[in-house]
Amino acid sequence: MVAPSAAVPPTAHRASVPRGGVPVPTARLRFRRMSGADLDAMAALLGDPAVMAFYPAPKTRMKL
Repeated sequence: MVAPSAAVPPTAHRASVPRGGVPVPTARLRFRRMSGADLDAMAALLGDPAVMAFYPAPKTRMKL
């Protein structure tokens, strides 16, 4: 029997991520690079204590 860790090479998950770093789109999911227009939404998410519950602390806009 093959050990589970040996069954899947550690780099297998990288096969769907091209060199540019954006994963290949699927039928249900599409990725894009973030832009300055995303800053308000990211600041709201990363500043929310419930979202950041498992991180040392929520981020302030200045730390983004």
